Amino acid sequence: MQTVVRKDDLRSQLRARRRALADDVQAMHASAVAAQLTASSYWRDANNIAVYIATDGELDTAPVVDAARAQDKRVFLPVIRPNTSLHFRE
Repeated sequence: MQTVVRKDDLRSQLRARRRALADDVQAMHASAVAAQLTASSYWRDANNIAVYIATDGELDTAPVVDAARAQDKRVFLPVIRPNTSLHFRE
């Protein structure tokens, strides 16, 4: 018999697990993701990079932003307008 997990419960569990990681472990994972991303052809071919500002234990995007700036790529953040539409701002 399979256990059914509600999406909200799963999100809460994963959020708690992220928050429980030590700062140095979180930094190590952020650097590892940035290294994999910057080694990809997607990265090489991109002139513009969209990221988010990490909160609540999310993966820190600072290493990606630093790499993008070092390679003169434009960095964009998502912005929600008053009408709730999403667009990206540099």
